[in-house]
Order: sequence, then structure tokens, then C-alpha cells
Amino acid sequence: MWWSSHAADRAAPARGRGEAVSKRRPAIGGAVARAWKGLALAAALAACGFTPLDAPGGGPDLVGRVAILPIDSLDGFIMTGRLEASLGRAGPLADRQLSVALAIENQAMALTTQNEIDRFNLLGRADWRLTELGTGTVLAAGTVRDFTAYSATGSTIATLSAERDAYRRLVLALADAIVTDMTLTLAAP
Repeated sequence: MWWSSHAADRAAPARGRGEAVSKRRPAIGGAVARAWKGLALAAALAACGFTPLDAPGGGPDLVGRVAILPIDSLDGFIMTGRLEASLGRAGPLADRQLSVALAIENQAMALTTQNEIDRFNLLGRADWRLTELGTGTVLAAGTVRDFTAYSATGSTIATLSAERDAYRRLVLALADAIVTDMTLTLAAP
């Protein structure tokens, strides 16, 4: 083949009436082998008692049971929306309360030859605490961190748009990390 780096693939010896000998496995055989490997892996995981967290009975059922305290900022509003999308809105069965302290730091990272900043990193940290509504007992707590970056090389409007998008990406990533961290903490024996 013209894209192959192996000399044997480029110039396969001819046999018979000009037929080339292929050293590649047929596509169907490879797909069947992958399917068998997947089934073997699934059987091994089922035999060891593995249950996905999302499966019924696999992890703590938090949907509709967590009241999320308001986070006072635009970033907090975006985070609350993502948390509610993942955990559901607090319903009448809500017996837990989630509080989040969000901190984002904007760091200048790159300078041009004219000494202008053209690259920024956003470092985010969210301290979260899940408490029982009736007693105030802390059920789980943790800290998640993440970062993202944006470029400031375009116009003022382009830079502002890139900055807003970077803040949004960071807050959504932190919200997803909170849900994962909380679920794993509550599912731990």
C-alpha cells in the first residue's frame, strides 16, 4: 500500500496469475475477535460482582434527593444548572443538601514580544459538602480542581467571548467532577 511503511506491504510478491498475497486479516474476522473479547471482559466483570454506578442498585440514588444551595455568581448559576441536570431538581423526597464554594483564579501565562498578555489559564476549585437536611450531619465532603485556558490574540470582543467560554467550560467540568466525586464517596464501603 502506498501509505504503509513496511516494504513487504508495498511490494507483496505475486503468486499465480498476478494475485498479491495479503498479510492483513479480513475486517470481519477482526470484528468477531473484538466482539468475543468484549463478551469475555463483560463476563469476567459480572463474575467479580462489578456493577456500574449508573445501573439500578449500582450506586447511591441521588436523583431528586439533593437540594442545591444557591451559589451567588454567574458561574454559580451555570454550575447549579449542571448539578441539577445531573442530580435532578430537589423534589418532595429531598433529604440532602449540597453546598459548594467556588473559586476561580485567572493567571496570565504568555507574553508577546511587545509585553502583552496573549494566553490565560483559569484555575478552578470547588469545595463541596453534602449534608443531611434534618440533622445537618455531613454525609460527604470534598474538593475538586480543574483548569482551562483561553487565548487573547484577537479583538476585544473575541477575547471576551473566549474568556466567557473558558469560564463556562471550567465550571461545567467542576460540576461534573463534584457529581462523580460525591457518587464515588457515597458508594464507597
